[in-house]
Amino acid sequence: GKIVRYSEPEIRVMNDGGEVALLWALPVEERSSSVLSNSAPVLCIFHSIVFDPISDVGIARLAAEALRRGFRPVVFLRRGHIPKRELATPCFQLVADTKDSRAMIAAVHERWPEARLVAIGHSAGTGPIARYAGEEKSNCQFSFFQP
Repeated sequence: GKIVRYSEPEIRVMNDGGEVALLWALPVEERSSSVLSNSAPVLCIFHSIVFDPISDVGIARLAAEALRRGFRPVVFLRRGHIPKRELATPCFQLVADTKDSRAMIAAVHERWPEARLVAIGHSAGTGPIARYAGEEKSNCQFSFFQP
């Protein structure tokens, strides 16, 4: 059976008309005991070259484990990866653009201003994280957890 369910994608329109989206992973069953606090850390998941929320079991397992550990997982959907939507502009990069990542990070902060953000990349999804962190340096919005 399903191990997580996803919200409807929260679409963000970029300045050039391109679209990115946040896809929140949720527990399969809503229970009062599974409600996260407003300050629960957000796990920002950067998917690989291809992502499909129905068939990508690896991301679903990661999101389910994150939920179990008290994180609020969200998949950052790049241009051209929003289910049931065409690519809105002829602008597309294989492993994303950091301005798109910044827009999705800002959208997470808008929704959960008290939460720390942590990032994880699946395969090619590590590229945008490394590039973003390198460009931002000390302004990087991702926290690093100490063991």
